Amino acid sequence: MNLVIWMSVIGLITAAVYMLSKWISRLLGVEGVDLEETKGGKVFKWGCGILLGIYFVIIINLGIVNEQEVPGSYILLVIAALWLYKALLEWKYIKGSKQYIRTLIELIILMTAIPLAHKIISHFPVF
Repeated sequence: MNLVIWMSVIGLITAAVYMLSKWISRLLGVEGVDLEETKGGKVFKWGCGILLGIYFVIIINLGIVNEQEVPGSYILLVIAALWLYKALLEWKYIKGSKQYIRTLIELIILMTAIPLAHKIISHFPVF
């Protein structure tokens, strides 16, 4: 698959999720409270670091040690884990806010859009 095309599609998906996130925030009446400004900010940083560390250990083990191709589903699994972790901390540390609902909707959009985009792109010939 052509890397330039795939990166362009990821950029478009990111822009679409950002715009939908802003629209959902207005729809739910959610004020953007930064998780870093709460007690959960430090917990979030440490948790993301641990999750990404586990992911990189798996990639190194599969890719370098075992010389296998790393499946794209691992990337989706990491995205899902990070977004679910963020939603959990928003629910716990930002009381009275529906910001965690917005994060869960973003997760659903990403988990739908990325595999769909991959399926669509794989049908086009690579130049």
